[in-house]
Amino acid sequence: MERPHAKIEKIDDELDHELTQVQADFIALADELLTHKKPDDPFSCIGIVVQDSPERVLERLGATRIGSLVCADDAQLAIPDAGERGPWLDLRKQDGKLVDVSVLVWGWDHEKTRFVGDNPAYPNRYRDYPGEIDKTRQLDINFGYNIGGVDVTESVSLYGSTSSPGNVAATRHLWASAYAETGYEGHGGDGIDEPSDAELYEFLELVASIVGDTPESFGEMKARQLAELRQEFEGTEYHDIILEAIAVVRPNQALYEITKREHEDIGTIARALKSGDKQLQQLAYERLAKIIAWFKALRARTTPSE
Repeated sequence: MERPHAKIEKIDDELDHELTQVQADFIALADELLTHKKPDDPFSCIGIVVQDSPERVLERLGATRIGSLVCADDAQLAIPDAGERGPWLDLRKQDGKLVDVSVLVWGWDHEKTRFVGDNPAYPNRYRDYPGEIDKTRQLDINFGYNIGGVDVTESVSLYGSTSSPGNVAATRHLWASAYAETGYEGHGGDGIDEPSDAELYEFLELVASIVGDTPESFGEMKARQLAELRQEFEGTEYHDIILEAIAVVRPNQALYEITKREHEDIGTIARALKSGDKQLQQLAYERLAKIIAWFKALRARTTPSE
């Protein structure tokens, strides 16, 4: 996508401040991507699909100064002394596999206030601006690794707010699934002191590039793929069972079961149903029918009786 270029609004308030251009452009890019979040979505973030391969994104990020935050392949990604969080683990990228990459966009809005300090003209230490908001935004590039069965996410982020001038920070954060049940919220934080405008723009341009010309949230992508799946089998003898699978198995799981899951004898169900091989098609039909029956039985076991 073309990165948005923000227009700086002039400030005529002695307590307020103008944003820097890179700060405004950072918030403008985050806001553009946040338009893909549904208005009734209760979460403060939205995941955006990345069009490039994880390896290519990592290579491109590594060519930037902010990319220097990325841990080396032989670095220890586990908590060095887990203590009560245990167990102690040995997690190094070189022993695992880079499996995915995504962009995560965060947005928080707050009532606008400005610090007054000891100004005797104001009775309180802060001045309120009724009807105005401050924006806090964060852009993450998240790399997912699987290392010995442990999922590890390394995030390189920009974080900034309109509440203070020039407030954009570049940071790194690690999260490992092995610690998830311990109240753990991540570790391995690091940052770059006062990244330059040029270094911040490198990151913004990279994000705008990797989300593609027409960015999609993961929800939008799944909705599109479901529509394509329905259309693909419309008018065929398999249309009804495809619709039943979407209804019973639930849309996202049905997409996986039909189009992604590989079976040793038939490949994916979708490919088998479209193969033209009657025997293969019958096997795929029976396999999908069994999946639907399994999910129906699961619903029956977990749905409270009246």
